[in-house]
Amino acid sequence: MMLQRAVAGYRVHCIVLLLSLTSAGSAEVVDVYCDSTVPQSDFAASEIQLALKRKGFDSERKPLAELNPDDPHSKIVLGQADNRALRKVLSDRDGKFPSELGEQAYAIRTTKESVRAYWVLGGDANGLMYGGLQLAENIRHHGLTKAYDCEESPYIKNRGVKYNLPLDLRVPTYHGYGYKTHREAFAGDAAKHAIPAAWDMSYWEDWFDEMARDRFNVISIWNCHPFPALLDMEESIQDVQGSEGYSKEMSPAEKVAFWKGVTAYAKGRGFQVYFITWNIYTYGAEGKHGITNDANNAATKEYFRRAVRKMFETYPDLDGLGVTAGENMIGLSADREGEWMWDAYGQGMLDYAREHPERDITFIHRWHYADISQVMGHFEPLLAMPNVRLDMSYKYSAAHMYSAPIPRLIYTKDGDVPADLAKSRKKTWLEVRQDDFYFLHWGDPEFARDYLRGFPDKDEYIQGFFYGSDGWTATRDFYSKAEVHKNVLDIKRLWYTQMLWGRLAYNPQTPNSVFIEEMASRYPGVDATTLFGAWSDASRGLPLATEVVQGTLCYDFNWWPELSQSAKKYLTIDDFIKAKPSVGSDISSIADSAAGKRGTGRTSYEVADQIEEAAQAALDKLTSISSDADADLEVNLKSIYAQAYLSLYYAEKIRAATDKAAGDNHAATAGLGKAVRYWNRYVNLMDGMFTGAGMQRTRGFRDWHVHDAAVMKEYTDLGGDPNLLRGAKADAERAATPRRYFVSLDGDDAWSGNQARAFAGADDGPFRTLDAARDAVRRLSRQQREERPIEICILPGVYARKQPFMLDARDSGTEASPVVYRSWEDQPVVISGGQEVRDWKRVELNGRSVLVADLSQLPDDYAPFEQLWVNGRRATQARTPNRGYLKIPSPPQARRQIPYAEADARYFDDVDGGVAVVFNKWLEYHMPLAAR
Repeated sequence: MMLQRAVAGYRVHCIVLLLSLTSAGSAEVVDVYCDSTVPQSDFAASEIQLALKRKGFDSERKPLAELNPDDPHSKIVLGQADNRALRKVLSDRDGKFPSELGEQAYAIRTTKESVRAYWVLGGDANGLMYGGLQLAENIRHHGLTKAYDCEESPYIKNRGVKYNLPLDLRVPTYHGYGYKTHREAFAGDAAKHAIPAAWDMSYWEDWFDEMARDRFNVISIWNCHPFPALLDMEESIQDVQGSEGYSKEMSPAEKVAFWKGVTAYAKGRGFQVYFITWNIYTYGAEGKHGITNDANNAATKEYFRRAVRKMFETYPDLDGLGVTAGENMIGLSADREGEWMWDAYGQGMLDYAREHPERDITFIHRWHYADISQVMGHFEPLLAMPNVRLDMSYKYSAAHMYSAPIPRLIYTKDGDVPADLAKSRKKTWLEVRQDDFYFLHWGDPEFARDYLRGFPDKDEYIQGFFYGSDGWTATRDFYSKAEVHKNVLDIKRLWYTQMLWGRLAYNPQTPNSVFIEEMASRYPGVDATTLFGAWSDASRGLPLATEVVQGTLCYDFNWWPELSQSAKKYLTIDDFIKAKPSVGSDISSIADSAAGKRGTGRTSYEVADQIEEAAQAALDKLTSISSDADADLEVNLKSIYAQAYLSLYYAEKIRAATDKAAGDNHAATAGLGKAVRYWNRYVNLMDGMFTGAGMQRTRGFRDWHVHDAAVMKEYTDLGGDPNLLRGAKADAERAATPRRYFVSLDGDDAWSGNQARAFAGADDGPFRTLDAARDAVRRLSRQQREERPIEICILPGVYARKQPFMLDARDSGTEASPVVYRSWEDQPVVISGGQEVRDWKRVELNGRSVLVADLSQLPDDYAPFEQLWVNGRRATQARTPNRGYLKIPSPPQARRQIPYAEADARYFDDVDGGVAVVFNKWLEYHMPLAAR
């Protein structure tokens, strides 16, 4: 016989925590050696120390010059590769010193003698910073458990941001072709909200820190005419004026001091700084001293010459200026535009360059409205200066980078740009316009890699890129309804998008595991690999949809995919039929696809299939992901769902357009009917997440339902019946699809069970229990039961039960329409009759340290129990004796009494709650015990 004593319950979740507990003050100390006088080194060290703190380490900052190789603590050493003393110390410890590190490059090494040491070596200060940031990321993900022997160098050296930034209500950013009044120039809400951020130093510090982590290193601030807000001269404006009551008292001298601080901070995070203008605009200075927008006005040209020179005199950390020869130079020939640009900008730069030969500066001339041969001719004196570099700048994907991953406009729209660059021996910046998504959080690393690797001969022709929007000034979030994102930096809300473009531009071979680990770190409650896959799939379809139409709908004012609109109207399938694909795309136009002209690539039907496949793959993955009350993850999951539904909307819209062009209105109508359903799902999600907004370059909107009527009208105009979209039976398609009810630990039995999950604040979603799903099936009519199969889909988790789950004849299906209970997507599901025991305490018992819990917390009808599980594994319960068995002289009497030998009496003291396990030749009895 063996006695069992119940000291634990059915399932234990906390014992593992006790293994890692340490007493206060026992955290390991890590010494961090760096040169804190170098801002990049200081920043990297701070990030490393923060990562160490999060992992439970203490750290101490020490000067690099005081590096002690025999320091008994673990250490992290940050230094530049040209530091000979550092080279010797590392070599003495058998560390491999890199043979050569160029600019922005870094190496990380690990050595271990008595203690582990990490060495970060930079080819320059920026490379040291990037290496330190990489090590900080490694520590966040892995602590100090891994060794590293790696080197990285930049694939694209200049990874820039295009930042359209208004500086004042009197100093706007770009708003459209020609002259606009100040009120017209601030049609967009984002531009209005940007002014307070522009004059907030904490904003800029947060911005540069975040973008440096993502490996960006260039900021280009685009403004029609920034000089009155940045300089202390007669034409300057007093104070800062914003909208909705915002203002700030600042003299021109104080503004200069502020922007000196901004540019210096940028330099300390490895950034080059450029200001780029459109012309001719004189906002803020117009009317002063005879200044106008007239190209023939000598006073205007002289003012620009002085302002350009003073910009470089005022800001030692300014790297250069850039110009657009156009937008408000209406009626001038290319030659006259070039003359004006030289007189206004070129002469000012030449004046400064001659007086300051020790300083290198850059002049950027956009290809927009310009001819490179004219530029070279007009700016010949500047080209002769050894301390001036002249670059061009080209609008690479028009306004939509999320379209063809390798756009061909650079070879066609303005001639063969690479060939012209080769002739002039110049390089160009690529303007990578992102006027696709201002709200959705996009994330597909494969598209980003293809796009960046597709740059034409980057070493021969490309100086770098500027990435950003014309129609939206991203500063702080003013449009989110979720509290977690209100007033947060846009780049932080859209952290994954920024990380992809910055990190992959630095190194396109960065593995997907880096992004998966970041997701796991931010959202520890989810399967990061599944989240990564869903995000990638959902983000894949929308660039394909834009690629189908971008050859015609190429600018922000004629195509905004987040609302399928232009600046004038909602875009219908008729607009799609007229549109051509992106230049160089292998996709046949909708019209050609309808006519059977396939070409050598894909038809619009096939592209629609690809969009649908990607979106459905995302939706399938999302069913197994829950936000686990993480508010940021909640919004991002909604965004992924929204991208999937918008993709499905465009897949059906492209099919319907092709069907209509082919003369099959019946098929087109059916497709638009499906599109309406997906549209409604999409805008419902978006309206739950975001407010409407006034827009800078497209139509403003009160809310996300602004086009609902137009979407429905497009369907009904082709003869579609709106009643069919309001719950009528959709015969063959519907019959082939199982009727599904979902059960989730996050569910509610008061809900319909028709959705796999519910978002925060939602009033519908999955059931909480199997009983509710079973009862929902029972309530179906016989016709509903027999029209198609029924599936009860159980989302992953442990479903604890106190009562058996009962099924009877009512719950049987038919051969044609079975009722199936299954785990959703083959995810692990446990249905457990066990009871979790909580509040474990460690005590000394019989000279041993054991864990004990009070079983009075269990329901009265629960004990005694038969099995004990600890951390998912079945465990042996406490037993007496620990080895062997007690011998009883005779079998139990009617299972009510157990005789025992007198020598064993000590074992039967206080047996209440115990279980006797009695073996004989044929049977095993489990008998609850109580003392007599």
